[in-house]
Amino acid sequence: MSENLKKYFKNSDLEKTGGGYYVTEIELDNKVFEIALTISTQLKNVDKNELEKVENYIENLKVHQQDITDLLIEDFRAGGETRNYIDLHVKLLDEEDIADLIQDADKKLSIEEKLLSALDLMTIDFIPEKNEEMDIFAVYDYILGACITDYILTVYINKDHTVVITIDS
Repeated sequence: MSENLKKYFKNSDLEKTGGGYYVTEIELDNKVFEIALTISTQLKNVDKNELEKVENYIENLKVHQQDITDLLIEDFRAGGETRNYIDLHVKLLDEEDIADLIQDADKKLSIEEKLLSALDLMTIDFIPEKNEEMDIFAVYDYILGACITDYILTVYINKDHTVVITIDS
């Protein structure tokens, strides 16, 4: 494994274990979230090129995170799963919870747009292995207030760079 990838997962004994879920916290734009590495086999069996892709992605995370944010806004405006996720919470949450979530949002925005701006990134999970069943490179999990909902807005980035957005619970 490269030294740069080791710096992110410094407390993990990645090279000696037989796979697993490795997680660490990272800060970006004054927000803390987790990045994870999911490996089901021994690290030495994972293609080094795939690990380099993960490393490069993390090194440029600010740009990639902005791309995903833009994608979510576009999906929201197009009435996609992001819009469904926000609409679900408008129906499920009481006024007090919504007020807490949107208190720092731009007052000119609609309630739905304010909730969209309140989405929090919880985790980015990287899956560097080649797998016949999955073609996933990374999984972004977003939530509106971790203590008030069990629903997660999930963005799957496939190795071919296609993206799928779903609502999970």
